[in-house]
Amino acid sequence: MSPTHVFLGADGKALTWEELDKLWRPVRDAANLKDFRWHDLRHTCASVLAQSGASLIEIAAVLGHRSISVTAKYSHLVQGAAVTGSDKLNEKLSNATPSV
Repeated sequence: MSPTHVFLGADGKALTWEELDKLWRPVRDAANLKDFRWHDLRHTCASVLAQSGASLIEIAAVLGHRSISVTAKYSHLVQGAAVTGSDKLNEKLSNATPSV
């Protein structure tokens, strides 16, 4: 079975928030990131997935969300991005409709 957490200690157990934050701060400071929180990485992940064409359902699965409405808040969709699902729907409907 795969671990359910990304960051594990040497003992294989999930790091606590305090342990993770203790490791994160020096990395953040070394990268000279200002006003950047650990949680901002989740927003970035969702945004990049959305901009790459992932569906909200796919993004929700990656982030572990049960509610699409929560995922929509994380996923900063690109204004004016093409909606691709309608092409697939149109193709399916065209193939399913008998010719008159």
